[in-house]
Amino acid sequence: MLSVKELVIRNHQQDLVLIEGLSFTVNDEDKIAIIGSEGSGKSTLLSTIYGEVLDYITVTGEIIRPKVISYLNQNILNQYESLSVTVFLELNIPEDLYHYLDVIYKLFVQFNLSYDAFKDRSLKSLSGGERVKIGLIKCLMIRPDLLLLDEPSNDLDFETIEFLESFMKDTTIPLLFISHDQRLLENVATGIIHLQQVHKKTKPKTYFINVDYKTYKEKYLRKFETDLMVARKQRADYNKKMDKFRQIYQKVEHQQDQAVRDPVLGRLLKKKIKSLKSQEKRYLKEKDSFIDIPEKEEPMSIYFEDLGKFNPNKLIMDLDIIDFSLPNGVLIPHVKLKLSATDKVVITGHNGVGKTTLIKHIYEKLIKRSVKVGYISQDYLDFMDKDRTVLDYVLSHQSKYQESKIRQILSTLGLKRDEMLYKIKDISEGTKLKILLLVLVSNTYDVLILDEPTRNISPINQDEIYELFLNFQGAILAVSHDRAFIESVFDEIYVLSKDGLYLAS
Repeated sequence: MLSVKELVIRNHQQDLVLIEGLSFTVNDEDKIAIIGSEGSGKSTLLSTIYGEVLDYITVTGEIIRPKVISYLNQNILNQYESLSVTVFLELNIPEDLYHYLDVIYKLFVQFNLSYDAFKDRSLKSLSGGERVKIGLIKCLMIRPDLLLLDEPSNDLDFETIEFLESFMKDTTIPLLFISHDQRLLENVATGIIHLQQVHKKTKPKTYFINVDYKTYKEKYLRKFETDLMVARKQRADYNKKMDKFRQIYQKVEHQQDQAVRDPVLGRLLKKKIKSLKSQEKRYLKEKDSFIDIPEKEEPMSIYFEDLGKFNPNKLIMDLDIIDFSLPNGVLIPHVKLKLSATDKVVITGHNGVGKTTLIKHIYEKLIKRSVKVGYISQDYLDFMDKDRTVLDYVLSHQSKYQESKIRQILSTLGLKRDEMLYKIKDISEGTKLKILLLVLVSNTYDVLILDEPTRNISPINQDEIYELFLNFQGAILAVSHDRAFIESVFDEIYVLSKDGLYLAS
């Protein structure tokens, strides 16, 4: 069992408290998901629980750990990508792990893999799904009492996500994991730790509740709406009360000024003023008890304007390629796709099959034909000048709004005044995505091409992204493995494989 009591984690480099007063337990067969926006401390929490000493944080509170913990860090396979699978698996094996090769062979069979086929391959040569499986095998070799997983579903194809989800649901090992995948959260999590930074990212707020994700999300959103309504009513009632109070106070002050020749009336009015000042203090004290106005975790207060009706029969693209060539020299024999003016099409397929290459190729073909195309690539810096400031980048990529309006919108997206002057390279991935989305809604496009556009937004607020794209009136062509996004937005699903591009059955 893992027990955490009154945990406080401070990032002293940024002079920021990430987590304050967090208490929870992980018991046998619990599957606890950690959710929250970027920078809220999710990965830092996992590292701290694992026992890593991070020089940029200070930790107080009590952590009672089980004897054996395995940790699949989202960066660990990149760190060791030059190693062979065998060398990686043998790295830091406990001395008391006898017959570890027997264990490895059994785990490979359990994961429908052949150890002999993989043992001499480098981690770098593996697909995203194969890397996750090898990482899990290494974690399971030491028979852990607790398994920590940091974004294990990132960049995985459907088949591997389904495998991972089944493994997480079926394992009897307690899990503490981070994920942005709403369907995985819904299907696996038995409890939720929600980390937030509120008051313009200056104050931590944490929730821990032993319920499934869907129930938690409904409760959280319901509480958000209720708190927002109560907070607004408290302030509206207070403002009315204060307006009435000021009118009375000003009237008494005026009467006092006029009562210079009537000492009796003057004394009465002086007592009245004193009473009113006492009343004012009570009102001000009452204000201190107001609940905070709740803040959205990833505010997405942007939308596409109504641009009039698109002709659904207008053909934007009729793609028909024989032997589509990938950068590694592999040829896909036949790629055929028609896209009309209001179509919403998503392409799925195994990792490394060429989905990103294909939509980049389509983007380049469309802009040569002067089609108005908005594009979000998987690597945001592919199309962003990393040395420009946020404000300058947005201003230079749209002509719809003046600087004052852009500043206002950036503020509603959660950026502080000084963050608007940060260079693109210095902002988080989630903030980069917000900037790209702002550029999209600030221009007029016929087609949007999107490569995994929901990856860096807290799952609690991903529905707002879905709604944003669902309401776009033009065509959308996307690559995604976000099952909730696909179900919410897209009309047609295509599968890209080594044999071609086909409409999913």
